[in-house]
Amino acid sequence: CIFLFIGYLAWQVKGIIEPPSLTVVSPLDGSVVSEHTILVQGEAESGTRLTVNGQEAAGDRSAQFRVPIDLVEGLNTLTVAATKKHGKTTEHLVNVILKPTVFNTK
Repeated sequence: CIFLFIGYLAWQVKGIIEPPSLTVVSPLDGSVVSEHTILVQGEAESGTRLTVNGQEAAGDRSAQFRVPIDLVEGLNTLTVAATKKHGKTTEHLVNVILKPTVFNTK
C-alpha cells in the first residue's frame, strides 16, 4: 500500500514540475504564404493556458486548437505557448513570411 502511495505522489510531483506538451501542426516554420490571415493549429496538454502571440486561445475537448492570426508583410514570428497552472511553460516559435500576391492590372 505504501508503494502505491509513493508511486501516486511521484506521479503528481512529475505533473507539477514537468512543462506541458505542445505541438504546432501548422503553419510550418519557414512557410511562405500569400494570405494576410493564417490559421495556427496544434495540440496542447489539457488544462493549460494557451496563447498565440500573447492572444488567449482556447482548446477544444481533445486539447486541439485553431487560432486565426493576422500577418504583416515580410517576416512574422509567431509565439505559441502553453502554461500549466503552476507556471511551467512550453513555447514554440514559428517563422512565417507573408508575400502577398501582386496582380498585374494591365
